[in-house]
Amino acid sequence: MKTPILITAILCLQCCMQVQAQSYSLAAGAAYGDDIENVGFHTRAYYNFPNGRICLGPEFTLFGNREENEGNARIETSLWELNFNAHFIFELSHKVGFYPVLGINFSRENEEFC
Repeated sequence: MKTPILITAILCLQCCMQVQAQSYSLAAGAAYGDDIENVGFHTRAYYNFPNGRICLGPEFTLFGNREENEGNARIETSLWELNFNAHFIFELSHKVGFYPVLGINFSRENEEFC
């Protein structure tokens, strides 16, 4: 039951923390990782082409470490990911549009058994 409330809060935070200029946009916010079951920090920077329809740039997400006990062992998990995305924006009206995303991802998950 906590997960839908947390996801809603994260989306609100991300919408509120965006700075945009004519040629670039920067954003930061919280993220939630299902696999690591932890909250993280997300940031992105996009370059917006002058035509207003194409933007591209990197995104970085760092999740907090997670610890769990399994029998006599303690497992520490860390996760971060780096994305590079490109968007092409289709405007249906002045206020409504959609965009397909093309991108690449590099993720690093580390598990240590203590």
